[in-house]
Amino acid sequence: MYLHTVNATTALSTFDGSGGGTDQLASGWNTGGGIIPHGPLPLPPSATVLNYGQGLFEGLKAFRREDGKIVIFRPYKNAERCRSGCTRLLIPPVPDDVFVSAVKQCVRANAQYVPPYRQGALYLRPLVFGSGAKLGVSASDEFTLCVWCSPVGNYFGGGGKGGVEDVPPITLLASNVYRRSCEGGVGGTKFIGNYAAVFKCQSETKMKGFNEALFLDANTGRGIEEAGASNFFAVLEKGGKKTLVTPGLDKGTILPGVTRDTVIRVAREVLGITVEERRLSLDELGSCVEAFCCGTGASLTPVGEVVEEIGEGEEKKYKCWRGERKAGEITRRIYDVIQGIMWGDGEEEIEEKYGEWVEVVEPEE
Repeated sequence: MYLHTVNATTALSTFDGSGGGTDQLASGWNTGGGIIPHGPLPLPPSATVLNYGQGLFEGLKAFRREDGKIVIFRPYKNAERCRSGCTRLLIPPVPDDVFVSAVKQCVRANAQYVPPYRQGALYLRPLVFGSGAKLGVSASDEFTLCVWCSPVGNYFGGGGKGGVEDVPPITLLASNVYRRSCEGGVGGTKFIGNYAAVFKCQSETKMKGFNEALFLDANTGRGIEEAGASNFFAVLEKGGKKTLVTPGLDKGTILPGVTRDTVIRVAREVLGITVEERRLSLDELGSCVEAFCCGTGASLTPVGEVVEEIGEGEEKKYKCWRGERKAGEITRRIYDVIQGIMWGDGEEEIEEKYGEWVEVVEPEE
């Protein structure tokens, strides 16, 4: 397999993180880059990413359609989020065209590893990090964009060529000990430290027999934020009316997931479902009739139950399904539309409307 790398060298004294100097910094990225064999990257031990964690990553997928074409789903949305994260971490924002070009070149070089139609995807992992040597606690003046990839199946298992109804519902443990982020922090970015910080919680959660942790807000310990690697949605039913609810982004503590945005737009614009982005309390799950996690890795994964530990050996269970314990109707409808757009085998009218979401990777000449 192969990597694609791009480098930048900038004078960070011109960059204050508030927008000033952004264009100057962005121009420091070398738009050439190059493909190299998958393997170790040369880094000095004093690189800021190794010492101070100055880095972030993105995640997106390439699919092989029935006609053999390889497409990437919403890469410009990932590029937009990457720019925002770079600004927060005092990294020169990667221009969208540089980001997407690097991703596409990585796909071209690894086209043989893209799984067959509807049998998986090629997961792409762009990394942006401080690669320059720095002893003092400050930002680097050298940076690297690296894209690597791996063929993957479904994050939580199940699925295959079938629909989301074939994916076994997972059980989440609402952590009453650990918090993923706080207001004013970096929870709204794909900062690399956000993920290492939840390893211990995830490990303990799985040792207790649960699939994943569900993180609550740092202020009250009651507001749902997100799962360890995915956003959370719940369908609440009150007075016979169903509403799709997901935690809002206004506090900056939740990752603005690309799949999250896709779910919201499909639900509202295609299916006419009422969607609310707001604070979602754990207590509201008493009226939950279906729920799911979503993300590039997780796709849409139904949630069967959320368990809250309320004391030594005590717990409260929130049932997230009605009827059969499997993906609910709204989850299935959203999933089917998104998959149709990705794979190019959905309704023609919908594909035309959202054609800009799909970037075709032209083969090497």
